[in-house]
Amino acid sequence: MEAAGLELLWGPSPDDLDAPVLSPHLHRLDSLRGPRIQVPPRNLVFALSPCEVRELCDSSELRECLHGQAPSAVVAFGGASERGHLRQWCAVSGLVLLGAAQPQPAVEATLERLLFSRVEGQVSLHGVMVLLWGLGVLILGASGSGKTDAALEFIRRGHALVADDAVGLFCPGPGTIWGRALAAGPHRMAVYGLGLVEVASVYGAEAVAAAGPIRLVVDLQERVAAEYQNPLETKGEVLHLMGVPVPYISLSPIRRPNLVTLVELAVQLLQSDKEPQVTVEEKVR
Repeated sequence: MEAAGLELLWGPSPDDLDAPVLSPHLHRLDSLRGPRIQVPPRNLVFALSPCEVRELCDSSELRECLHGQAPSAVVAFGGASERGHLRQWCAVSGLVLLGAAQPQPAVEATLERLLFSRVEGQVSLHGVMVLLWGLGVLILGASGSGKTDAALEFIRRGHALVADDAVGLFCPGPGTIWGRALAAGPHRMAVYGLGLVEVASVYGAEAVAAAGPIRLVVDLQERVAAEYQNPLETKGEVLHLMGVPVPYISLSPIRRPNLVTLVELAVQLLQSDKEPQVTVEEKVR
């Protein structure tokens, strides 16, 4: 980590960052608050500004959340006094702490380049991904929650399947998160009562896609919420995928019949803010 201008403030050796790091992005304290869940939940690198260092030292709740993430390392910026307090806590918690004497923007840019060079094809999620008008929707949920049924309905409406059962995540650049199928070859779906179905042979080549940008996460909950949830209060939730915040919608079984229509509407609303079009070949390595 010398190339990034970092010094080891606490840890067994400077090589600790050679442990698996599953996100090329530097994570912030903000991602520990509220419903903003990290995926993956471990092996992340947290970079803290001087204000965030002080905030972490003053909040036992934030320290507990950070410790629960089991980060590969914490990078602290700021003066010796702030970093000194954080060093004591990292020593007790067994977390690797790195500091930097150089300006924060330069160090962070160099460190992210190093992380991007390491992380490739290491992260996957149990879920289904479909592509709606060029934007990816990641559908999460327990086995039997209806992910595959929803994907079949999306395909029937003219959308494309990217991956069934397991979705590989990768970051082609800062601030972007893409998904693809883990296995090469034909896109197959495990359909209840029918077995493995080759999607392109039934619906045509346009019904499958190699990869796409993930712009929405839909989580199929197993139970109906005990209390009424005001939709205006839940608006704005995000799920962090490898450090990239993605709009997140949680749907209970009572909303399932309208799932496909709701998701199509959500994606249409997102289209006005979608990233510039880039070919799949440019993104998939």
